[in-house]
Amino acid sequence: MDGGEEGKEEHDNAESKNYFVVCTDEQRAEMVVLKAYITEMMELKGTEHPDTLNSINVYAELCFLTRHFTEAEIFFRRAWHGRQRALTAYDMASDGSRRVFPVYDITIYNSQKRLADTLNALRRFTESEGLYVEALEGTEKHVGSKVHADLISIVEGLAHSLHEQKKYSEGEDAYRRLLAMYGAVHGEQDSRTLTVTSNFARLLRDRGNLPEAEHLCTTSLDDCTAVLGRDHPTTQAMVETMAFIKHAQGKSGEAEDM
Repeated sequence: MDGGEEGKEEHDNAESKNYFVVCTDEQRAEMVVLKAYITEMMELKGTEHPDTLNSINVYAELCFLTRHFTEAEIFFRRAWHGRQRALTAYDMASDGSRRVFPVYDITIYNSQKRLADTLNALRRFTESEGLYVEALEGTEKHVGSKVHADLISIVEGLAHSLHEQKKYSEGEDAYRRLLAMYGAVHGEQDSRTLTVTSNFARLLRDRGNLPEAEHLCTTSLDDCTAVLGRDHPTTQAMVETMAFIKHAQGKSGEAEDM
């Protein structure tokens, strides 16, 4: 068994142990109802009708929410492939003619992106990278050059995938773009922007660009503490990055004071 398969098996085992801990009775009941509804929609309207595909996507989202990632992968893949095949879907009108329902390209890229998110959660980063790149190219054609929530979400997932694969140069480009988008939309002191800043600083640290990583942490740590609190995971991650840099610079005393 290679490393990728071993990592997938470990994650799947962990997922099966944790699933019923994070999945409430209401969510389990909702999943049963949704699955039955999907079957009904497939029988009534067909496998590639927008209503069927939307139901499949909603079920996949619930699986993802409850950390049932293997199931989420199956259904996000079904939604994505179905939307690819059904650029138009139809329902039969009462007079026997076909009523056409366009399936917009953006929904295809959304399902593709959510599949990539699921593969990230399963630590299958090589697969997720390719899906993110395709979804990014398609979404850019759809929304143009403007900053768009779908673009931000795709670039964020791609940056994480590249970082985990140690593709630091490509990951740095993705994080720079992501940080610029978050800053433009939410401002530099927003919690989401600060989280991206912390993740970017960690990538720069891992790449060996300690001066820029230190600069990011120095300029953002006070904001993290003020906005998120000292004990927040993002603040703690930034503190750990700063401590690592201080140790690397031979400033162990300063590192201990972090």
